[in-house]
Amino acid sequence: MEVPKSPSKYKRIAKHKWLIKFGLVILVMLLLFLGFYLESETGKLNASSYYTVVVDCGSTGTRVNVYEWMVGVKGAIKGNLPVLLHSYPDNTTKRSSLWKGSCQYHCMQTEPGLHNFINDSLGVRQALEPFIVWAEQVVPREMRGNTPAFVLATAGLRGLALEDADRVLGDIEAVVKGHSFMMSKSWIRVLSGKEEAYYGWVALNYRMGTFDENYPKSPTLGLVDIGGSSLQIVAEIDVAGDDVHVMKSRLG
Repeated sequence: MEVPKSPSKYKRIAKHKWLIKFGLVILVMLLLFLGFYLESETGKLNASSYYTVVVDCGSTGTRVNVYEWMVGVKGAIKGNLPVLLHSYPDNTTKRSSLWKGSCQYHCMQTEPGLHNFINDSLGVRQALEPFIVWAEQVVPREMRGNTPAFVLATAGLRGLALEDADRVLGDIEAVVKGHSFMMSKSWIRVLSGKEEAYYGWVALNYRMGTFDENYPKSPTLGLVDIGGSSLQIVAEIDVAGDDVHVMKSRLG
């Protein structure tokens, strides 16, 4: 892996182009937590690869990614964090009718956002099910029953009344239940703005290698995430005490 370059001290806030370039947005953070979950549940992780399906329900459309990753690797460059082996869609996926050539990174998307389908279970199914079917083709058959599927919504559903958002989430759950992936109701939910910002920051810094234990500690990158209906700004700071705008966490 190439040693990451330290950012200029005058440009620590990376602009939205970082997210577009690497296409990971909020998703890699889920892999980090999931790795620890599976390790505690199975105790069988001996450098085997695993898969995760993540559906991103944004304000302008719904997108899907499938990640293949590995945990329990001795001497892994990211210490005790999962190692991302591959993400889909990729260049081989362009034959799919879901592929959106207008995206500036590998993107499979249906439009509009799911918040437009209140009391429209058929609309939710038509927007979501093609992604689940596609993901089943990517994940090996023998791995599907152990592959979790996350469906995470952002600003579009955040703007709905609680009961309307719950109806849409219920319709989403009904679609996912009809397929072969692992599912938990807690994996189908609306992210808070703070969670969305934090996951984006972790995804960016994971991808850029600033969490890598085999290299001297480098400053983390900050993030400005300009979404379809929301804006998040996040950076690592030193702060004492409690602050409503500060999220404390420990990785690894």
